[in-house]
Amino acid sequence: GTVAKEVFLCRGSVVIGANFYRRFVAKLKQIIGGHLRILEGIIERAYREATLRMISDAYSKGAAMIINVRYETTCVGRTDRRGNNTSSMMEVFVYGTAVIT
Repeated sequence: GTVAKEVFLCRGSVVIGANFYRRFVAKLKQIIGGHLRILEGIIERAYREATLRMISDAYSKGAAMIINVRYETTCVGRTDRRGNNTSSMMEVFVYGTAVIT
């Protein structure tokens, strides 16, 4: 088998926001119900971009592979008086163990 010479944490993150039109349509969908497909494309791109940034971080330091990858998401922005998030921004953070063989 292959023996790891070195392992280290690699990471990538991105913050995305929806434009006014997409937020408006999403609010309407929340009221009438249904699948929020209009925001899925933005979220999918954020995951992809964060992943590419993590891969770039690992490979720039000589890693041959990344294992044990984890994703975290959080809403970024302000809250109203009741503590509800009123922002339409989201951070996607991905991290994993980079392996140099």
